[in-house]
Amino acid sequence: MNSRLTRVTTEYSEIEDRVIIKGSKADGEVCAVFMTQRLMSRLILHVIQWLESESGNLTSGSPSKDSEIKNWLQGSAQKEASTSTPDEKPVELSNNSESWLAHEVDITQGPTDIRFTLKSPSGKFVDLELSKDATRKWLNIIFRVWQVAEWTLALWPQWMKQSHEEGSVRSLPVH
Repeated sequence: MNSRLTRVTTEYSEIEDRVIIKGSKADGEVCAVFMTQRLMSRLILHVIQWLESESGNLTSGSPSKDSEIKNWLQGSAQKEASTSTPDEKPVELSNNSESWLAHEVDITQGPTDIRFTLKSPSGKFVDLELSKDATRKWLNIIFRVWQVAEWTLALWPQWMKQSHEEGSVRSLPVH
């Protein structure tokens, strides 16, 4: 059984009040993994910390100036990722696609990529490995999904909110 996702579509399920990640596996199978807001929040916080770690320790002598610089650097990188997102057909489920609720996510961070292992209580799992650029693109999509769900934006950093306020990613497809 190959559990690696090669392509994903991330959407909000209003009926379930959950994020649904529809993924094509390397073996051609398609699956749907539902994630609660609580689990997605934890995943997002890890992703944000990982992305912000590339900014390093800024030492301008002023903490507010360092924060301003960090927000600008991260916001610029986020906007750049949004402008290079290609239009792709969304992943479609079939009648025999497996579907389950993730209850745990293992996160493996490398210097240039990050891997999420989404796990079900019954032992099912899938891996999603993303480069930093692909992670930023996916984060833009998750942010849009978050807005569609009308969930609080309190956990999102200022640089993410600003990159969306300026309209740079409003026309992105949500997948």
